[in-house]
Amino acid sequence: MTKFIAVISGKGGVGKTTTTLNIAKGFSDQGSRVLVVDGNVMTPHVALQLGIMNPEKTLNNFLKRKSSMKSSITEHHSGVDMILSSPSFNESKTVPLKRIDKIFRHLDGSYDVVLIDCPSGLGYEVSSILKYTDEAIVVANPQLPSVVDALKASDLAKTESNFIVGLVLNMTKKSRHELSANQVEEMVGLPVIGAVPHDRKVLKAQHNHELSSHLYPRAKSSKQFQRIAEFMGGK
Repeated sequence: MTKFIAVISGKGGVGKTTTTLNIAKGFSDQGSRVLVVDGNVMTPHVALQLGIMNPEKTLNNFLKRKSSMKSSITEHHSGVDMILSSPSFNESKTVPLKRIDKIFRHLDGSYDVVLIDCPSGLGYEVSSILKYTDEAIVVANPQLPSVVDALKASDLAKTESNFIVGLVLNMTKKSRHELSANQVEEMVGLPVIGAVPHDRKVLKAQHNHELSSHLYPRAKSSKQFQRIAEFMGGK
């Protein structure tokens, strides 16, 4: 049975896509069959992080009934399969979001874990995905506005009957000007399941259109992503 996990955030710019891809790599390294779905149809980032400006296989085509689910999957050399959304504005504005449930029906049983990189915020797109996922993790930065928005995102997920695994604090610098993990846990009522350090290796990997955990497996950030995946996988 496939476990569907939504990766959500209350605001953009917190590194949600990077977190999704690298946790997926962690699951893959554990031997799980894992797929990342770019559920952010309007402003997708997965393809862009991989340096793919005009993907041929897209979620857009599946939702428009132009391709099958199987033919929409991109196999990546990192070991993580992906379903990309088109960065094209013209492609995004005609996508029938009411068919989003078809994704889950077609993928159930095909993978051990499916991670959905959700749109930021609390809008209709996010709610539509959360109706069909089993679990959610929240990504935030260690600053007050980001954490407050993360709390709202977790509340939204709970209203759609998702189990909230916990919160990932991303791009931490251990500065006295940022919130600690303990402070964040007290504010949101969720466990911090990982504090990923601000790491130049992540930026270098993005510049080279790679997953940082794949290109730099020994980096501090990569090890943290691996621990998060192990926690989520029960190891």
